Amino acid sequence: MSTIKEVVIWLNQYKHIQRDIKDIELRITQLRLKYGAPSAISYSDMPKAHNSNHDLSEYAERLEELEHELIARHTTALGLTVQYFQALDHLDRDQAYVIRRRYLDGAYMETIADEIPCSPRTAYYYRRKALRTLADLNVCRPLQ
Repeated sequence: MSTIKEVVIWLNQYKHIQRDIKDIELRITQLRLKYGAPSAISYSDMPKAHNSNHDLSEYAERLEELEHELIARHTTALGLTVQYFQALDHLDRDQAYVIRRRYLDGAYMETIADEIPCSPRTAYYYRRKALRTLADLNVCRPLQ
C-alpha cells in the first residue's frame, strides 16, 4: 500500500518529465542556431584563414544525443500517461477530473473548482479523496 505522499510524487513525475522535454527541445534549438545560422559577412579586403570554429561531426553527434534523449523522455511521458489514465478509471468523474487537471495539466485548484463548478473547498476534498483512493489501490509504479 502506498502513502499519499508517494502518490503525489508519482503524479508529479509527469510535470518534471514535461519540463525536461522543453529543456531538451530548447537545447536542440540553440544547437541548431549555433551551427546552422549564417555568420556575419565580412567585407574587409584582408585575406582570412578558413579555420571554421564549427566542427559538423561534433554538431551531428550532439544533435543525435539530444534527439535520443528527447525520444526517451517522450516515451517515459507516454508510459506515465497510460498509467495515470488506468489509475483514474478507479475514481469517480469529479475526482478523476481534479487529479487530471491538477497533475497532468498543471491547473490551479481554484481554476479547477470554477470549471467543475464547485467551491474550492469541495475541489480540495475531491483531490484528497482521490489521493487516498489511489494510495489504497497502490497504483504507484516506478519509472523504468
